[in-house]
Amino acid sequence: DATEPEDLPNMNTHTFAGTGNYLMNSYSLMTTQAIADGLRRDYPDAQGARVFSLTRSAFAGQQRTGAALWSGDTSATWDVLRRQVAASINYQMSGIPYWSEDIGGFFRPKDQYNSPAYHDLLIRWFQFGAFTPIFRVHGAGTNTELWNFGESTMQTINASAVSLRYRLLPYIYSGFARVELEGYTMQRGLPMDFGADPAVRNIADQFMFGDAFMVTPIYSPTGPNATAPPHSQREAYFPKGTSWV
Repeated sequence: DATEPEDLPNMNTHTFAGTGNYLMNSYSLMTTQAIADGLRRDYPDAQGARVFSLTRSAFAGQQRTGAALWSGDTSATWDVLRRQVAASINYQMSGIPYWSEDIGGFFRPKDQYNSPAYHDLLIRWFQFGAFTPIFRVHGAGTNTELWNFGESTMQTINASAVSLRYRLLPYIYSGFARVELEGYTMQRGLPMDFGADPAVRNIADQFMFGDAFMVTPIYSPTGPNATAPPHSQREAYFPKGTSWV
């Protein structure tokens, strides 16, 4: 869970390495390093063989500790989903490959099981999550099993996200091998692969998932203009100098 000290005790202070504000999450690096070192020392043939931990804090270099990040306790709104897309891209452009989120939001509406509006959001969040490194759902005070949200919502999520994720597992696992062997990231901001096209530098809602898939999540309950069907279309940019299918 939290690998940073609670209540931000290093804020507006000076640490050995520099200002506490600038180095806010350095504590997380040391915490996850201690976990990794202990597992590798005490359980070299079990957990220590392939160290993994899940935390909501990160610092430069933390990828070597086997720690994956999730983005914390988010709210179930369309604007939060939009910002999660941008956050996931920015995080992995820092060179740390494993990012995750609470699909559907951590804080959910009281009528989550019966609300068509929330079900639309949940579907789109799952569809985005299927193209992030760690695919997981979580929430506070909720039963997240899909059947709780009705047959139609469950079928849509299974067909458009869950089944797709399973079909992609060989592709994803091969990409994760590149993470280990090449320092690769599966989820990739467009400048990472199309740096020669200056137009991609300001795009915060599209990304590549490996070499093969351009992902353009829908994160709004309405279409891009008055004539587009609601919640079903959006504009996408295809970088120059590349053939697209």
